[in-house]
Formats: sequence, structure tokens, C-alpha cells
Amino acid sequence: EAARAALAKVVEEKESLERQLRSTVKEGREEVRVTLERERERREGMEAQLKGAVEEQRKRGERLSQSLEKLREEKESLERQLRGTVQEARDEVQTRLEKEREER
Repeated sequence: EAARAALAKVVEEKESLERQLRSTVKEGREEVRVTLERERERREGMEAQLKGAVEEQRKRGERLSQSLEKLREEKESLERQLRGTVQEARDEVQTRLEKEREER
């Protein structure tokens, strides 16, 4: 009878330890799941920020390219105007010189 009681106690302790182990494993799995979920959310947030920054830089690059193109066009226009003004001044000087020669 004492052996049966001791055996029953050992079996009961074993079952109790198994329940504790299952509970601990379950808690550990839940902690791992929560940690992985947080890490995934953090990574996704960082990826979204990075994508946003990359897109903003792309847009900024496009704006700068457009500004540069406008400045090139404006420069070319000003150069044409300057060449025209210089040519007009040359023509005017040439005309005056010719008039002076004729008057002499």
C-alpha cells in the first residue's frame, strides 16, 4: 500500500511537472510570437519610411532636372538675345561709319 501511495504521488508529481512544462512552453511560444510580430511591424515601418524617403528624393531629383532644363533654355534665349543685340550694335556702328565716310 505504501508503495502504491508513493507511486501515485510520483505519477501525480510527474503529471504536474508535465502541465507546468506545457504551460511554460505555451508562454514561451506566445512571447516569441509577440516579439516576432513587433519586429515585423518595426521592420515594415522602417521599410515604409525608407520608401517614402526614396520617393521624395526621386521627386526632388525630377524637380531639379526640370529647373535645370528651364535654366538651360533661359540661358540659350539670353545668349540669342545678346547675339542679336551685339549684331544690331555692329550694324549701327557700320551704318554710322559709312555715313561718316560719305559725308567726307
